[in-house]
Amino acid sequence: MESSLPHFDSLTPNSIRLIDISKEKNSSIINKLDSKKAHGPDGISANMLKICSAEVAEPLSIIYQKCLSTGTFPSNWKLANLQSVHKKNSRQVKTNYRPISLLCICSKIFEKIIYDELFNFFTSNKLITPNQSGFMPGDSTINQLLAITTEIYNGFENYEETRALFLDLSKAFDKVWHKGLIFKLKQNGVQGNLLDLLENYLSDRKQRVVLNGVQSS
Repeated sequence: MESSLPHFDSLTPNSIRLIDISKEKNSSIINKLDSKKAHGPDGISANMLKICSAEVAEPLSIIYQKCLSTGTFPSNWKLANLQSVHKKNSRQVKTNYRPISLLCICSKIFEKIIYDELFNFFTSNKLITPNQSGFMPGDSTINQLLAITTEIYNGFENYEETRALFLDLSKAFDKVWHKGLIFKLKQNGVQGNLLDLLENYLSDRKQRVVLNGVQSS
């Protein structure tokens, strides 16, 4: 059955439509890249970019600005090389492998710029719940565990009933509803070309399996 979006309610009077893209920002991110990081389908390595960071920073800024002004993400950057990493047990069972998608590093630099701007906007407008511990600077899942145990202990002390529900979604990332994600971004003030860019980023993506140097179609 087709899912339907709820009634739209804006969660903030503020909005973010444009982001700051400068060659200085690009150069800073490039210089912090891990030289051992595997490259994507374009064959451009992190080490190659770091060697000429000053020279490529400005051309990348022009490309990123063009992407933002048109609200489109380059098709070549939507490709991924998929490598399988063995997790545990028999190597003959395909479910014992974890797929890793290797993207073009130039696209990941762009992703980092967008992420930083969105994160700063969300935090400055208090749009992220204080109960969010994962992927938050200075926070951790340990703090989440302490908060839960404190609730339980307080319940014991006050002779109150405490209930908890824990969910673990298999392949949660693959199950994200893109239409709902874009809807939530819009609710949280993401608008204009930036919203168009993020929507385009999620569409028409392709991947190929790479195994022992051999690529699938």
